[in-house]
Amino acid sequence: MTHHEATPILDTAFSYYKKHKMSITELTKLGGSFEHWFSTHFVRAMIEKGYLAVSETGYADFGIDDGNGMPTKKRMDARVYDPSKSNIIAIEMVQIHNYTQNKWRKKIEADIEKLAHLPKGVVKLLVIVRNSITEKVLADERNNADGWDWWFDEIEFREAKEIYRKSFSLGTQGEFALQAWDVGSVKPILPRDAVF
Repeated sequence: MTHHEATPILDTAFSYYKKHKMSITELTKLGGSFEHWFSTHFVRAMIEKGYLAVSETGYADFGIDDGNGMPTKKRMDARVYDPSKSNIIAIEMVQIHNYTQNKWRKKIEADIEKLAHLPKGVVKLLVIVRNSITEKVLADERNNADGWDWWFDEIEFREAKEIYRKSFSLGTQGEFALQAWDVGSVKPILPRDAVF
């Protein structure tokens, strides 16, 4: 993967998560989703590094309406401002774990569609966290591991390009992975009132 303008913030998040490996391991053992933990800690990592960041910020902040002239109430997981590049990074985040159901594939597609409606000039990222304490989550030909890449085969990523993929081990058999897709080249296919 080539270096992307968002790579520094993704590296910051990855290092932060790795530093909190024990917490992630313990939360993963519970077997449920803790996506909100990941998104709020993503923002915390950015703030600690000196970025301006907020969680649960509105699409209306970008002038997005509900298709009927009213500001939308839809929110994204995080927004980061990188003062060194003067760019805004809009982030939708999804957690995939051992008990994730197939309905989350549609959520990923819906997040891509929401990001596609943001104006030009905004860096639009779909960030996916994979975590398991019982198996490897990324395909690895060296170790003959299939990972969970098969789960993504039925997701329509459209023109989104994977720009980031890093992992570390959880426990003796598990793995944590942080991935990101640049959604900037994806064109909206649904009218705004069907999305917002």
